[in-house]
Amino acid sequence: MVKAPEIGGIATLSALQSLASLLHAFPWSLQVIRQVVEGVEQCKFEETARDFDESVLYKKIEVLMLCVTKTKEVALMQAANGAHQSLR
Repeated sequence: MVKAPEIGGIATLSALQSLASLLHAFPWSLQVIRQVVEGVEQCKFEETARDFDESVLYKKIEVLMLCVTKTKEVALMQAANGAHQSLR
């Protein structure tokens, strides 16, 4: 839905909000995070009203920032697991 250009800004905003909620709710693999980033990068929407359009752009930035944070968390967990493994 995020990549469909015929979808209006309001629906795109809702889809991005759902992505953000899912990213917050669960730990995701790097592969899933990459797919989210690619989808958000390709996000297109039919312009409707300036307020909604700006909200969509803001939400895109928020989701991308969240992906960066989640990527760091995954990397830290992997590093911690690697350090824990080497202690054995």
